[in-house]
Amino acid sequence: MNKKFGLIFVLMAIMFMSCVSKNDTTDNDKSMMNENEDNTVKEVKSTVTDEADGKFTLKAADAELITKKKMMIEFANKNIGWWNNTEDQAKWKIKVTNDGEYTVKGRYSCSDEFAGATVKISAGDQYFEFVVKGTGDWNNYVTEEFGKIKLQKGEQEVVIQATNIANRFVMNLTDLIFSK
Repeated sequence: MNKKFGLIFVLMAIMFMSCVSKNDTTDNDKSMMNENEDNTVKEVKSTVTDEADGKFTLKAADAELITKKKMMIEFANKNIGWWNNTEDQAKWKIKVTNDGEYTVKGRYSCSDEFAGATVKISAGDQYFEFVVKGTGDWNNYVTEEFGKIKLQKGEQEVVIQATNIANRFVMNLTDLIFSK
């Protein structure tokens, strides 16, 4: 009789855990997901200004996320993860003091079986696209050049968005690194 009770208890616990959804998260969880109660995003935390040498880094944890599904800031690596919708975007406000062409690198991971998404990075009317390469697995982060973009002097917004998702997910992104 005790074994039956134990089995029933375990099955009920599994059923309960499977019913827990993203909407059941705590306020602390929501702050890590960059989300409010009404499933909208919080405002960008601050404007990033380029340094005298023209370098600046946009951290995933500082992005404004606009998401239709599960895109979120994951706690462990402070990366944008669960990115699986072409309507999802991450945005940062920047202030450029050194206009000109910038090389954009990304620190990211992508399991080989999910590689192939096409991603667009834009600022103002300038943009470029690149295809996400596999890095082995989701825990193997690499820094790789994504492309080049011309930035104008002044305040603007940098937006990253997948335009095509080949294999269910885009990538886990921790940083975008701009340099002249």
